[in-house]
Amino acid sequence: MSAYFRLDSDCFLVEGVRDAALYDVTGRRLYLLDEAARHILRKCEANSPLDYNCQDAKDRAFLEFLCAEGLGFFYDSPVFVDKFVTPAKLRLFDQPVMPRQYHFVDWTITQSCDVGCSFCPVEADGSSWQTCMTCVRKAAVPESRDLFEQASGIVEQMAELGITRLHIRGGNPLLSWGRLASIIREAERHPRMIVIVTTPGTGCSTQDLLALCCSPNVRLNLTLFAVDTETAKSVCREEVITYQIALLRELTQRKVPFSLTLLLNGKTCRQQERMSNFLWENWHHKPRIAETYTASEALEGVSFSHVHSRGKLLSCWRSWEDLCARAFLSTCLFARLQINIDGSINPCVGIGEHCGQIVGGDLLAALKGKTLYDWWAFSKRDIRPCNECALRYLCLDCAAVQVKCKRQASCVRQFCPFDPEGTLRASQIHWDHAGFAKFAIAGPTVEGICQTL
Repeated sequence: MSAYFRLDSDCFLVEGVRDAALYDVTGRRLYLLDEAARHILRKCEANSPLDYNCQDAKDRAFLEFLCAEGLGFFYDSPVFVDKFVTPAKLRLFDQPVMPRQYHFVDWTITQSCDVGCSFCPVEADGSSWQTCMTCVRKAAVPESRDLFEQASGIVEQMAELGITRLHIRGGNPLLSWGRLASIIREAERHPRMIVIVTTPGTGCSTQDLLALCCSPNVRLNLTLFAVDTETAKSVCREEVITYQIALLRELTQRKVPFSLTLLLNGKTCRQQERMSNFLWENWHHKPRIAETYTASEALEGVSFSHVHSRGKLLSCWRSWEDLCARAFLSTCLFARLQINIDGSINPCVGIGEHCGQIVGGDLLAALKGKTLYDWWAFSKRDIRPCNECALRYLCLDCAAVQVKCKRQASCVRQFCPFDPEGTLRASQIHWDHAGFAKFAIAGPTVEGICQTL
């Protein structure tokens, strides 16, 4: 009797130019496929049953492997398996998704800083990676006094929009203590709103900083700096590094929670792993990484630290809806906006596109245009070579770099180690896949059928 194989209803084939991957939605697993496996699964994706007896020995072994992994099943006769979404391929998803509320606001409240990093402010034609969570400044713009006089009303409007994370940045926001305190006081009226303050930690006394962190709404994010091992110099004054280490010890002793962002540049980018290990060994904190390079460093071939460390970060989906959203929405920009000190609104600090202007403290009126929402839908479909990569729905990129790559193709190699059209297969690239229950290579030509990375 013939046995007919069907791919499970929540398993999907996602194809790139030369590579393909099988996404197991509910099992939170990813399988990179060789060409033979890709050919077989392409038939399964067309919702056609595969007759087990009509396959060669290697293909049969692969189908048995899929069945053993719970990725498909054998039936005595051809049956129809209804996919969650029809047509089944992720790249064809077109289901209606209710727009979510705003979630995250970045607010630059000052251009002042007392640290004096050698690479700051950032050049307009430089490259930045995830600098939304640190203190890098762009070119100076006139401040709007009216904006901060209306700060309490703006925070109230944020609460109406459903904002749950208000990120205060600069410069160093501790140097604008009055503005910062006013915003925090208003946020305390809304228990669901968390205020994240990103600062080098300088600009006020340790006691004042500790008092600031006593608010249940406040979270502290400290920006740290690495040292250039070739010159044995930091990008900022040595006393800043000494002060920050003492501050970390004080915060730990007082049991004050904090997060860390390690800000790297072209001369210190190789220190990511060493600094990350240092911070983990001493304070059990794994820092977020932010990087910035000048245009000349980019021409010299300097690349972001993750390209030559653990590999490009892959992030497992949190839910079925999350994976669907990644196919059409920006995983970086969606549900967030940046407010500048002149009252202008951008998609993020690294994308200087004007999306609105706050006048008279009216945030809601400034958001009535469509431009910001267009940026929320700026997804991997709009970027080459991302839209030709089988791992496109799992890679969480900084949108500022994506925009630059769209405008300048030569920038791609600076931030991603994998070229979907190149000679190397995805299975030969280092990926940081710690979030997956399973990340494996699968296919009829792979010895042992499945080789866990």
